[in-house]
Amino acid sequence: MPEGVGVSDSAGKNADRVQLTFPEDENASADRFIPVWKKALTAEESHADPAEKKGDTFQWKDGGSVEYNGRTWLVGTYEDNSGISTMLFTDVEPGSVYVLISNFDQHKKEAETLLNSIEFPDDMEEAVSEAREVEISSIEIK
Repeated sequence: MPEGVGVSDSAGKNADRVQLTFPEDENASADRFIPVWKKALTAEESHADPAEKKGDTFQWKDGGSVEYNGRTWLVGTYEDNSGISTMLFTDVEPGSVYVLISNFDQHKKEAETLLNSIEFPDDMEEAVSEAREVEISSIEIK
């Protein structure tokens, strides 16, 4: 775990939405790294979803694809009142995972360290079910 990155949300029923916080920047923003599993959507479908759902509320920009830890991620960004958010999408079994990273460029070193170390189980559905039984106090971050 990169220095200064911490857990900011709960495990249990929200285990698929645990948040990691980045060290505060000079503006004291609470930027986060949020992985979310989408059981019913492929990475490509999940990547197209924000632009369709948000419509005119923000400008969705397709950022192509990148590779971290041997895995291809589709990239999109949008800007709102909290800055520029980056979303990265990849396929898992079943479905896909996206990672929302607030102000990626301000936390690039930490974000890339996390993306290069993230691994997914062979069966996300089983792993998420197991994770929902875990208490946040029993999680050890290394």
